[in-house]
Amino acid sequence: MPTIGLAARWIADLGGYTGRSSGDPPGSIVIRRGLFWIAPAVLLAKKRYENQINAQDSVVDACEPENDPHDWKGWYRSKLMKDDGAIDRIWRKLLRSAETLPSRQPKERKAVAAALSYLRKRGPKMRYAMLAAAHLPIASGASEITCWHTQCRVQRPGQSWQVPGLRPVMSVRTLVLSDRWQSAWHPYTASCRKEIKCVA
Repeated sequence: MPTIGLAARWIADLGGYTGRSSGDPPGSIVIRRGLFWIAPAVLLAKKRYENQINAQDSVVDACEPENDPHDWKGWYRSKLMKDDGAIDRIWRKLLRSAETLPSRQPKERKAVAAALSYLRKRGPKMRYAMLAAAHLPIASGASEITCWHTQCRVQRPGQSWQVPGLRPVMSVRTLVLSDRWQSAWHPYTASCRKEIKCVA
């Protein structure tokens, strides 16, 4: 868990803070700019998680009594975050529903089919308990937010990039931020070295 100071520094970095001019802590202007950029990203992360359980919610809305008296939506959420095997039980429950729902209930059958289709593609990625225990981000929100932030940083007013210019800059920045600079730099420099023989 980051400290308040570290979180403020991250937000200030988004607002253009470098700390190179005076070395002072970030001020209100860069923090305000950073908050402007990060607000949509927070909403995106929340939306991505909610979209992943939306399929189960649709089944509950279609198949369970009004207002979900047994709180199946809450059960889905709590089990997915606490038990990696919950997704398998949800899958089996949906399969039983698909087999037992009569044809005169097309709305319910459609919701179950959509949920099964979703889980067939993404079920292995929904073992959230293991990720949460390892303090890893859930779903693709973190990656998408990173891409979104990067796009915002290189598309500011007055900036103009071309692929040959932007790609090397982003590659270098990625290596530095991921602490892989040394492991990448040595093979690269080795490939650029050539033996030179002096001619008498």
